[in-house]
Amino acid sequence: MASSVVGCRVGACVVARSQLQQLCTASVCVRCLSVVTDPMRNSIKLPKPLPTISRATQAGVHSEILRTNTRKIPSPGNSCQGAVKRFQATVSADALSDEITSTTDPIQVLNLTSRHRSRLTHLHVYQAFNHLWHLAKFHDGPYLACFLEVVRGHPEFDALCVLAENKLKDVDGKLLVDTLYAALRLTPEVHHPFVRELRTEINHRLDEFETDTLSKLVVCLQDMNDNRSPMFCKIVQLFSDKLHKVDSIRELSAWMREVIHLVSPPNRQAIFQKASQLLAEANPADIGDNSLRRVIQTMARSRSISQPLLNQCSQLLLGMIENIPVKESCMVQSMLESLDYENKELREAIRKTIAKKLPDCQDPDELSYAMETIGGVASANIKLLLADKAEEIVSILSPSAISHMSVGLRLMGYRTQNPLVRKLVKRIKAESSNLQVEGIADIVGFLTRVDNLDSEVFTLIQERLLEILRSAFSPSRVLGCVSSLSQLPSLDSLDHIVLERVRAMMPQLHIAGINHMLLATSRIARKLDKSGTPCQDFLNLKQELFERAQVSIDKITSIHYLNNIAEIILQDGGHVLVLDAAMKQSGSILHRLTPQLAVECARILFRARYLQRDLMDRISEVATHKMNKITPMQVLYILSPFCTLNYLPPNAPQFFQACVARCEPFLDSLPSGYLVDLTHILTFLQQFHEPFIRHIFSLDFLTKLDEELETIPDRSMMYRRKLMYLNRTVALECPELQVPWFHEQFSQDLLKKRSLTLDSSLMLIQSALVEVLGGAQYVRSFVVSPYYYDISFECVLDSDGNPLACADYGSVLNRSEAKVAGTMLADLMQWGTQTKQLPHGAQRVAIDFLSSSLFCINSRRTLGMVALKRRHMELMGYRYVQIPHFVWSSQALTEREERTEYLRQLIFSPNEEQEQEQQEQGLDVGSSLGEMLTGRVQPKLPKNLGIQEEGLLEDEMVLKVLNTFDKIR
Repeated sequence: MASSVVGCRVGACVVARSQLQQLCTASVCVRCLSVVTDPMRNSIKLPKPLPTISRATQAGVHSEILRTNTRKIPSPGNSCQGAVKRFQATVSADALSDEITSTTDPIQVLNLTSRHRSRLTHLHVYQAFNHLWHLAKFHDGPYLACFLEVVRGHPEFDALCVLAENKLKDVDGKLLVDTLYAALRLTPEVHHPFVRELRTEINHRLDEFETDTLSKLVVCLQDMNDNRSPMFCKIVQLFSDKLHKVDSIRELSAWMREVIHLVSPPNRQAIFQKASQLLAEANPADIGDNSLRRVIQTMARSRSISQPLLNQCSQLLLGMIENIPVKESCMVQSMLESLDYENKELREAIRKTIAKKLPDCQDPDELSYAMETIGGVASANIKLLLADKAEEIVSILSPSAISHMSVGLRLMGYRTQNPLVRKLVKRIKAESSNLQVEGIADIVGFLTRVDNLDSEVFTLIQERLLEILRSAFSPSRVLGCVSSLSQLPSLDSLDHIVLERVRAMMPQLHIAGINHMLLATSRIARKLDKSGTPCQDFLNLKQELFERAQVSIDKITSIHYLNNIAEIILQDGGHVLVLDAAMKQSGSILHRLTPQLAVECARILFRARYLQRDLMDRISEVATHKMNKITPMQVLYILSPFCTLNYLPPNAPQFFQACVARCEPFLDSLPSGYLVDLTHILTFLQQFHEPFIRHIFSLDFLTKLDEELETIPDRSMMYRRKLMYLNRTVALECPELQVPWFHEQFSQDLLKKRSLTLDSSLMLIQSALVEVLGGAQYVRSFVVSPYYYDISFECVLDSDGNPLACADYGSVLNRSEAKVAGTMLADLMQWGTQTKQLPHGAQRVAIDFLSSSLFCINSRRTLGMVALKRRHMELMGYRYVQIPHFVWSSQALTEREERTEYLRQLIFSPNEEQEQEQQEQGLDVGSSLGEMLTGRVQPKLPKNLGIQEEGLLEDEMVLKVLNTFDKIR
């Protein structure tokens, strides 16, 4: 009778199978039937409630359907086989053991233990418990939930747990760990008394476990959220001591994924080497995709990358990609992208495989993952197929699937409301109370881009975030909630719970978390201020956060750790104040700098555009004396901050000579694109090494470069631009080398594709220039010079310094009129293109507006690209005038009269002696003129690091340079 009563709910699932045709649409019915027939496939939630049936009917069909289902299941996987073998090795061949292992009905297993309780040995008890988990593996989705509910509700299950507790001392250690793994999935909670007793007993036996048992045990402790306890740390130490004995990539990958947060950097490399060794020695057919996924997850979690190991995993994944489920493939691709790992062959294979399996994909989770992975790069037909399938299943999406689909729709460019977007928004409203912090950020990121969206959905999301925040005790959850709140389009008011939770969590935040919180609170303060709500509390909170970050950074004595912190800050879009504190702290630990740490520091300075003179001087000193410990491929990283930030160290001649000498023996073996990069950035500081230049502009090298670029089409254009920049520099500054300018056609082709971004300051400058020069005919805007430099404005002065009408003096566009006709550049040309000779003594004046992206982040020093452009413009006969953004936006130039006077002095009354002196010091001329004019110019740093102000064409080229040097492999 107990069996019949307990089996009611499972019976309901069974009867539903025969009634699905009447309950669901045809497509949903087919999917549900496939789940019952093949439970190994992912299942979906039923769209309608099941009908009520009698208990007698439920009880009558329960046992039969479980037996039928079980017989259709494929043989168990590796982990299950291992457990079965251990049972066979430890349990004597008696009738009771055979009866337990042959039973396919969990109710019968529990009834057996009840009837034969007096005969049960400790092996029988644990065999029965593990057999229940063995049967549970044959179900998934709602059927697994139904199975577990039946087992947990059976009165004999608790009795079996108590019986197992009483026999703990007699059980083998391996069997205990297997039982803990099963108990964590069968018992209703991780704090179940049986689970606690198992954990305690296992803790006493840790020293006797081998690596395979320790590997499974760390997975169990991770499931219990017990991954920072003394027991966990002891397991890490025991496994590390026995690392040389590990012979299975499966057990190593499971262990390393869970413990990597506790492993030191040197030990991480040892683990990666061991994994690489096991992958090389193993038969590819015996390596499962789960092991490869765990290895990649380990590197993604630890932010530590082993390039050889990643390459091995990629090659193995290529061979098995056809057999990997869609969801697993998407997860692998997402992790590889987070590691910034480029493998075009694997990426294309994953995308093609997903597209191939897409017509048969019916699972909502798989479909949402597929949209996120290939939605942004798919063809039009695939996008239509994705949209059609998404519209079918959007009404049954789980909260996690909603977030993945939101990312996919954002990448697919959905900006307007269509039926799919409206259904998704409706689903978000329905599931708003179930949304989790991890997915809300992705959902908000999509919704904020949709036009004319109902504000109700944002209100519901805000309420959900505040609800989570009230009960959040984890710093990561608090940080996620506040960050998502800051992304909402508007915030009318926020209760004090936000401030209270942030202040409560503040002592637990690390520096990167403080940086992230600073950015979020800054956004919230701006939005509250915009809505007219007092935000003084948030401003005070920002100050408290910065002070805590400052205290934490001041305690750091490891350059490696400081570099990691700075890198995380940069990746998160770091707050300027936190980055500044981190960079200044590096000046107090310069004595710890090693050659490899110097490479790391140079990369950080380059990426941050941060001018830290003391650190850069120390980097140049260490690199000069220990250049043999720096690889030729790392020389570019060492040089990049000096060249791009326009800074010469005290030992500049020796430093540059050491860098060049390190690479010169490898001219024929270094990648062609790398050599072009290296030579190009050296020219920023007028370092022209003749052997490099002659080698690059030889016919053999250019042919080799073309062949290499054909293999990397996604980066081909970047390297061709670099070659054009280098050709322009050599042609202008090194005429004695007789390198011709051969990029005329290439530059004209680029000109046709360029787009212009208008800065609001440019309009004000143009109107002021018209007033200063005496009319619109005396100024030209958006000019392209010879050798294809972009100039904000141009005017012509005669020998007496008076402006000349410059409409007829033309530009480089005159030579390519037909090629730019109808483009944005042609539309912006204000006059005709007929040219005439400049009068004797007349001079062209180029006037450039310098946006914030052309300066070091912490000073008024212009970047090396700007200094290079100044030299070239002057070699072409221009007088080059710069208008820094912080001068033009200063309080001293708020009035129209002040702006016109400032421009008049720049154009008609330049102080040549002071200008030359400041050029030698590397300072900006426009900045000093502004200070001389007003005496109170203040720098205006960008609000957020990594968010560039909109500027001219040159800005885009500079950003290309800044964002590509550190991606060289």
